[in-house]
Amino acid sequence: ICFMGYAQCSTLGAQAVRARHQTWPTVVLGNAGCRVRRGPELDSPCERLLDKGTEVVVEQRRGRRARLSSPVAGWASERSTDNYSILGSFEHYSWQRWGRSR
Repeated sequence: ICFMGYAQCSTLGAQAVRARHQTWPTVVLGNAGCRVRRGPELDSPCERLLDKGTEVVVEQRRGRRARLSSPVAGWASERSTDNYSILGSFEHYSWQRWGRSR
């Protein structure tokens, strides 16, 4: 019984660490691409414009903003103000592009 308690605590601790350092592989879905800015504010300087289909890694989410680490570091909107998807998961993108049967 003591071992089971230790194993459960270890599993919970590992899940907490993974949740803190989790990254999300994501793809640019917006037809106009994705504007990556230096800071989370919408008026911060633009670093780069990523094309549709570009793979990015999301490190942090704050509201509808996401902090990217790759291919360029900065902040981008996941959704526009009128709820248009700019960034999305690979699963969603692959189903739209190739269908669910592949």
